[in-house]
Amino acid sequence: MKLKLLKKNKRFWKGIWKLKTPGKIKHFLWKSYTNSLHTRENLLKRTILHDPLCHLCAKEPENVLHALDSKVSRGRSTVKKKWSPPVLDSFKTNFDGAMFNESDDVGIVVVILNSAGKVMAALSEKIEEPPSVMTCELLAARRAVQFTIEMGFRLSSFEGDSETNRTCFAEGRVNELRHSHADAIEN
Repeated sequence: MKLKLLKKNKRFWKGIWKLKTPGKIKHFLWKSYTNSLHTRENLLKRTILHDPLCHLCAKEPENVLHALDSKVSRGRSTVKKKWSPPVLDSFKTNFDGAMFNESDDVGIVVVILNSAGKVMAALSEKIEEPPSVMTCELLAARRAVQFTIEMGFRLSSFEGDSETNRTCFAEGRVNELRHSHADAIEN
């Protein structure tokens, strides 16, 4: 019986690896199947996080099944919204952090625009891999503030795409972010 299942499993994965689809999709399937995704539950096991609860629903531990559940994952989607310029005579600093699964590269991008939408300064940097996407976004936010000051733009608003970070900043819960990602952002 066990041998029969192993042969079926082997055929299944051979079929997956032969699919004409990007490698990142195949790797995502493999990581999901082997419980290797960076879920909060797995990060807790590696002592990177102290709380396994899903940050979206705050009711259940975030494991692979929970993270892929349609009700929960709907909340993960980033909302696409139209860019709006800053007020006259000021600037807007847009920033983002990105983790690329295929190459294990991690980078941040910062773009400072004037009220006409003209790029005044831009920055792209590779950084050491942080423990989570949220930490990557926090590092991008920190670097955006530093870069804006370095470039001499004093009147600037900041915009990133991390809903969780934006909510914590808006609600004055910056300490919550700082403590949960202290190791990565202290340097």
